[in-house]
Amino acid sequence: MNIDEIIKGRRTVKKFFSRSVTFEKILKILDAADHAPSTGNSQNWRFIIITDKKTKKSLVSICDNQKLIEESPVVIAVFSDNLKLKTLFGDKADFYGIQNCAAAIQNMLLKAHDLGLGSTWIGKFNEEKLKEILNVEFQDPQALVCIGYPERTNKLEREPLNYKIFYEKWGNKIRDTNLWPVSKYIPKVSNQVKEFIDRRIKRESNSK
Repeated sequence: MNIDEIIKGRRTVKKFFSRSVTFEKILKILDAADHAPSTGNSQNWRFIIITDKKTKKSLVSICDNQKLIEESPVVIAVFSDNLKLKTLFGDKADFYGIQNCAAAIQNMLLKAHDLGLGSTWIGKFNEEKLKEILNVEFQDPQALVCIGYPERTNKLEREPLNYKIFYEKWGNKIRDTNLWPVSKYIPKVSNQVKEFIDRRIKRESNSK
């Protein structure tokens, strides 16, 4: 797949097949994560690979009872080791730690899709209990990433990009056409917005 196919084809998995995932593929996913950008090249991400059924089951209870964790062939816990960040950036260490790990996690999701796998990024959990279960001392929990072969994925559509873009200042929807001569794309964007609104109206009408 090319990069556009990988980015646009990735979906959050709602159910995995029980088929196991090879260690080689997990290493490729983590290698992709390790090539993410990080503040000061700190590479503060740390990973725990979890396949043990009892461990996965114990994680469900501290993650708002998300059964998908137990059903996933592989779960990767992502932590931030902020010691180096605190030395370099002081009070901004936690903030940079989150950003750096998020970039690494996104690489994981994309590489998993590239390898024919699926993934789910889980961010709701009891941090202290997660550290206790996985025998972690001072590193900061960032996420659990479930990985496996997707049986059912999230099919939610994207809102039109035009909804989310402003120019120069918040709320400004007017482009400088001298700098951005994209007037030929305006009809296409307008049609996308109209189609999106029409679909929503139809869906809401059918649900009544």
